[in-house]
Amino acid sequence: MVRGRPPGRSRHRGPRRRSRAKRLGFEQHLFAVDYLRVLAGLALERRDLDTAEHLTEQNLSIAEHRRPIIEYLALLDRAAIWAARGQHREALATVSAARDTLPGTRSPLLARADETEALLRLSLGDLRTPAQLACNLPAPNRALLHAESPLAAGDHQSAHQHLHAPALTGLAPRQALIRQILLAATSIERADPMTPAPSAPSCTQPAKASSTPSSPPPPR
Repeated sequence: MVRGRPPGRSRHRGPRRRSRAKRLGFEQHLFAVDYLRVLAGLALERRDLDTAEHLTEQNLSIAEHRRPIIEYLALLDRAAIWAARGQHREALATVSAARDTLPGTRSPLLARADETEALLRLSLGDLRTPAQLACNLPAPNRALLHAESPLAAGDHQSAHQHLHAPALTGLAPRQALIRQILLAATSIERADPMTPAPSAPSCTQPAKASSTPSSPPPPR
């Protein structure tokens, strides 16, 4: 699964901003890209893939050839939608197209493309490439990916050990939830009768800022 950004309070702000932009005639203005990404991410979280795709394509029509970073993020959003549809090879091609919008840069945002590609390749049974791409990720993201690779290969013991790495302490709520889900999956695969149900982190506590921004992509 591709990890995405939780909608949070944006689920309320996005529709309001869209309504205001439409009233002011800004639907195709660069001002619109933020709320379009929010609405697309929310639709993706709800598995309303047609709506997510429509909003993402609208976003791309605004940003294409005008704002490379915005276009890059929108293409990663498109890759997440393709992945959610099960079209992983098309999603990989979109990740490659996203990288092409930021040629010759060392933007930290490129780590998002690396993580998206790694997760997509894992879903296709490629264990070697994700290990190479993991080197470019922040420590928590890298540790989660290092756990998913052996889990995909059936090495549940190694996955369990990676999920207890020091880098996976003090996680943001979404990453903490992903870790709990992976721990549960590892225990299920090992037929552990003491498997706990994943519990969501409290949303009342402030989240630790992630070292890389997140897109809405194959939702995890």
